[in-house]
Amino acid sequence: MARKPAGKFIHRDETQVAKSGGNAIATLLTGDETAGRFSVREIEAEPGAIAFPAAPPADNRYLFVVAGVWSIDVGGESRAATEGFAVFVPAGRAYSARLTGATRGKLLEIAAPVAPK
Repeated sequence: MARKPAGKFIHRDETQVAKSGGNAIATLLTGDETAGRFSVREIEAEPGAIAFPAAPPADNRYLFVVAGVWSIDVGGESRAATEGFAVFVPAGRAYSARLTGATRGKLLEIAAPVAPK
């Protein structure tokens, strides 16, 4: 019988990074790798960059601010968020995040469960 892997060690530098609108988005874990349970992305942004489209996602999202000063809007409610701040976005709720600080920022985004494509 094949042995299940104990886990997966992931370093951002070993992932493919997509660049878009002042953002560098690294997919650390995909839904395919977790049987659709969750996915994880790391988003690095330049000041003024909008990290997420306002289109409502089909899955729940959890955002964790790793670095920077962000303005995060969820369903029309906007808050300033700094390092250590976490935000839950329920499925179907529009959201966006804009880096408002003067230095690069970083977010972790977890989607769970991953919506089918």
